[in-house]
Amino acid sequence: MSLRLILTFLFFFTVIPGFAAAPKLVVLIVGDQVRADYVERYRQYLSTGGLGHFLQEGQDYSNAAYDYGATKTSPGHTLLGSGLYPSESGIIGNEWWDRDQKKVVSAAEIIPGGKRVQLKWFRGTSLAQNVHARFPLARVIGISFKDRAALLTPGSDADEAYWYDLKEKRFVSYGPSVPWLDEWNRSLTHLLQHFPGWDPLVPLDAALTAHFVSASNAYEKNLRPPPGLGLHFPHPILSESAFADTPFTDTVLTDLAIHVIDQWHLGQNSSGIPDVLTISYSGVDLVGHTFGPDSPETVDAFLRLDREIARLREHLTLVCGSDCLWIFSADHGVTPFPEYSRSQGLSAGRVALSSATLSKAPWIANISVPWIYVDDDQIKANHLSKQKAIDTLKTNILALDGVDAVYDLRDCKKGHLPMTIAHSFDTPCEGKTSRNGDLYVVLKRYFIFSQVPYGTTHGQPTLEDQRVPILLEGHGVPHETNTIPVSPKLVSQRILEALQ
Repeated sequence: MSLRLILTFLFFFTVIPGFAAAPKLVVLIVGDQVRADYVERYRQYLSTGGLGHFLQEGQDYSNAAYDYGATKTSPGHTLLGSGLYPSESGIIGNEWWDRDQKKVVSAAEIIPGGKRVQLKWFRGTSLAQNVHARFPLARVIGISFKDRAALLTPGSDADEAYWYDLKEKRFVSYGPSVPWLDEWNRSLTHLLQHFPGWDPLVPLDAALTAHFVSASNAYEKNLRPPPGLGLHFPHPILSESAFADTPFTDTVLTDLAIHVIDQWHLGQNSSGIPDVLTISYSGVDLVGHTFGPDSPETVDAFLRLDREIARLREHLTLVCGSDCLWIFSADHGVTPFPEYSRSQGLSAGRVALSSATLSKAPWIANISVPWIYVDDDQIKANHLSKQKAIDTLKTNILALDGVDAVYDLRDCKKGHLPMTIAHSFDTPCEGKTSRNGDLYVVLKRYFIFSQVPYGTTHGQPTLEDQRVPILLEGHGVPHETNTIPVSPKLVSQRILEALQ
């Protein structure tokens, strides 16, 4: 008997009893860098078919926050899909220093050639593996502008993943390229003709407009958009790099998602079982890093994301009806421009953590903030013990303005870490297989790691970076607002519950 016949046999005799409760399709939408306060603050501008529909019909977890410190894209997408902290999955950042290879490695590195997606660095059980354990013939697909988001949300064993390759300047897939994707990429050659400029989607009320003018006055000199985009609305789009800092990347992604849905017939599985689609929109993040959360550009990117979600929902409703489970969340938030925070009377600033600023400790192998890795050979050359070298480095870092705390592997081994930091440390705490740096640096609230005087970022255990929305709508979801504090681990739990 063939493997397919065996799986079909097992499905009909073991899965059908619980199948009636499962949706045809689970759609997990991740808004990169969408802070929790955006949803309520800009609620009046949301569409009835997008996030407004979630709020009107679905379940709102209004007090959700990441309970670890490494609030970056890769750990966030990994947690949303797998429910695993960085300490469990090994995905401690977007990249880190690999001691064995003595080089920086990417969290999204793949092992090519597999029938399904294979990730090099992920440990544990992924969303795709959990789904396939229940429904072997389910299709699990990941899509994003970013490779890390497309790959890490569904994780190892995903049937396919699609993302934009910045070097090749086209969308690629984990598996072999297919004719429809090649044709799709050819349509992108005239991208700038379709998006010649960027104007606000809707006029904002007077209070918001005044707020943004005040904020812009505080940090306009810290704005550095790419050439061809300009500082203020209306923005021209005169180059590909300018286009990449606009919310129209999300427009293109929805177009691709519709093609993927139709090519895979998602939600219409011939085996009669559920499918899973994860789609991460990067527009708010691309805009937010450049213009900050207190800008009309970021608001516009958020509102355009809302319209793209509405467009995706409309298409999927036509394709597979209303029997879908929709989940919306984000991988992290973002900290305001320090210059704006200072204009509001807050202590804030930029911390340039580099070998130059720590010149009294020449034994640094790599800095992948918040991690610092020491060079054992250099320590020996300076005739120091490793702990003495780490203690000296720790003292130098704590002397920098804006640094709140510095933890080392000794703190980890002794159990002296706050839980948010413990969840960020790779397990085991020490040894050749550990991906941790030797030091973990935590900044004070409103401070950011920055080597340049422009833009803003995220990655700290602060409310601005940790708080995100969690909205559910559709199959079996009640209409309610839940104010109990929850971790985004909830997202993976709710997906698996729906597929029981």
